[in-house]
Parts: sequence; structure tokens; C-alpha cells
Amino acid sequence: MTSIVRNVFKKAKGRGRLPSAVRFKSLVDRKGLAICLILTSAYAVYFFGIARSRYVSSIDLFIRGPEKAESSTALNAISALVGKPNQDSSQDARYLVKYLQSPQLFQKLDQKLNLRKIYAIRSPDIFSGVPNGIGTDSLLSFYKNNINLKVDDLDGTLSIATTAFSPKDAYNITFFLKQQSEDFVNTISQGISKSQLIEAKKEIDSVQSRLVDARSDLLKYQIRNNKLSAKAEADTLSSLISGLTSELVKLKVELSTLRRRFNDPNAPEVRDVQDQILSLEDQISAERRRALRSTSSKNLTNLLFEEQALESKILLTQDLYKLALTSAETSRILAQSQVKYLVALSDVYKPIDQDTAWRVRNFFLFTLATFLIYIVFASVRSIVYEHRY
Repeated sequence: MTSIVRNVFKKAKGRGRLPSAVRFKSLVDRKGLAICLILTSAYAVYFFGIARSRYVSSIDLFIRGPEKAESSTALNAISALVGKPNQDSSQDARYLVKYLQSPQLFQKLDQKLNLRKIYAIRSPDIFSGVPNGIGTDSLLSFYKNNINLKVDDLDGTLSIATTAFSPKDAYNITFFLKQQSEDFVNTISQGISKSQLIEAKKEIDSVQSRLVDARSDLLKYQIRNNKLSAKAEADTLSSLISGLTSELVKLKVELSTLRRRFNDPNAPEVRDVQDQILSLEDQISAERRRALRSTSSKNLTNLLFEEQALESKILLTQDLYKLALTSAETSRILAQSQVKYLVALSDVYKPIDQDTAWRVRNFFLFTLATFLIYIVFASVRSIVYEHRY
């Protein structure tokens, strides 16, 4: 048979082309084909017999943003009808995906559930799982390969699907991811709100401290000058002087009347009224001098000016304090309106039946790859025969 094929190759070489029957024989190798069939059988035995069962637990999450106005809500509804993506929720969901794939969350999950034990290799399936002593980076990559995180750009929904070798392990991992997602969203959202409220509280404390200082300054002023209120004292003194002046005017009128009645200016009635007028004038002069007399290097006018300045400072600080309280309340309402929540569209699904799709998919992929390799190898072999003979 070999001598016949060689003669055919020699004759075909002169004509520049091999016969199709010979090319087909060089392409089809019975030994290679047998190896392919044996490997395919081995794939079938492994994927449909030996391979450990896999279970998938899933949940759908949605990050709910702050409430919008009615017009914005209507606009969002129209956008959803025409297929416009929900960019805010989608962006938040992508941030959440980054967190769920982060080494920090992986470490928390490993400490709580012991992923090395959950995904450990067990006989007779020596290909599924992780070996003993696997490194942290390799285990992190294995973890990422067994969680499927998918974001729907249209509505911003995040779908989490976890694969494990038992229904309980798949459920526990998915439930843990849900809890961590809630903590992440709440921490970020409340952290922003908390920072705003802290700034507002700092402003209130600062203004309140200034108000206390202003009132303390007024109290120190009153103690230092031994005066409860310079304004009250000035008003009292002014009223006293006004009353004395009014009485003085009445006496002067009475004196004028008496002088017309008595021709003698030294009459007892006239002298009595004159003495009263002199006494009142002296008292008025004394009160006016007391108002202007220096008391601890400050007269009543200066004390009144200083007191009014201190009281004006208190009033201004009180207005600032009220403004700070209003601003803090506005910040609190705004912060509450901007809080985001994680909404679970369904409970965590605990699988009952195993996932068989991966068995069929991997069997056909391995089989297809084997035959493709065989065809490439056979084609290369055929080309080599053509050039050789």
C-alpha cells in the first residue's frame, strides 16, 4: 500500500497536483480520528459522570436614588419607554460591581465562609475546585470566575449569580454579597449625608460659641462698671432732670406771679419761691454734672455707647445663630432627599436542582476544540506531503 501511494505521489508530482483521493487519505488519519473519538468519550464520561454538580444562586438588586420631581419622573418614564438608559442607577451599579470584586470584600467573604474549604478539590473529580495551599491571588481569581455580575444598562439592575458545589454554599455566598451590597450603599450614601450634617453642626457650634462670648463680655462690662444697665440709668437720669426742669418752670411762673402781686421783692412768699428755684437749679446742675462726671475713666455717655455696642454684637450673633440653625435644617432635609437605598427585587434564590447547562456547554467546547486541533494537524500534514512528494 505504501509503495502504491509513493508511486501515485511521484506521478502526481510531475503533473504538479495530487489526486483528490490521496489528499483525502493524507487528511484523514485513522489513528488521529480514533484518538479524537477516545477523547470525546473521555469528555462525556467526565462531564456527565465524574464532574461534581454545580449549583447557581442568584438575586437581582437595584440602587434607588433620591426622589425626583414629578416632571423629572415623567421624563424618566418617557426615557424608559424609548429605551434610554438609566445612567445614574447603572453608574452606581458599576461602582457596586467593582466593590464586590475587590480584594477587601473577598477577604471578608473568605474569613466568614472559608472559600478554600467550600471550593476544595474532592475525589474523584480532581479538576474542579482549588488545590490545598492555593495562594490568595489565585483564590481571588477563582472567586471572580464563579460570581457573575451583570448590569442592565437600560434599568440599572444588577444581577448576581454565584456558582458553588452545593446549594447551601451558593446561597450563603450570594446572601453575604447582598448584605455587603447593602452596607456599601448605606455607608457611601450616609457618609455623604453625615459629612454635610457635620459641617452644619460645626457652623452652629461656632456661632453659638460667639454668642456665649458676646453675652459674657456684656456681663463682665456690667460687673466692672457696677451697673446693671447704663441705658436704664441714663433714662432714669434723663427723666429726673426732665422732671426737675418741669418743676423749675412751674416755680418760675409762680415767682413771676408773686412779683406782680407783691411790690416788695423781699416779701416772705417771694423769697421762699426764689429759694426753691435756686435749690432746683443746683440739683439740676448736680445731676447733669453726675451724668458727665468721670466714673472709672468713663462717663455715662461713654458707658452707654459701650453697652449699646455689646448689645448690638449679641443681637447680630443671635441672628447668625438663627441663620445657622435654618441652614442646618435645610442641609438635613437635602441630605435625606439625596439618600440612596439598595432594593432587592427578589429574595436570594436557594437552588434545588443542579445546573446542567455547563456540562453540555463544556462537553461541546472541548469536543469542538479537539476536532479543530485534529483538522489543523491533518491539514498541515497534508501540505507537508504535497511539498515532499
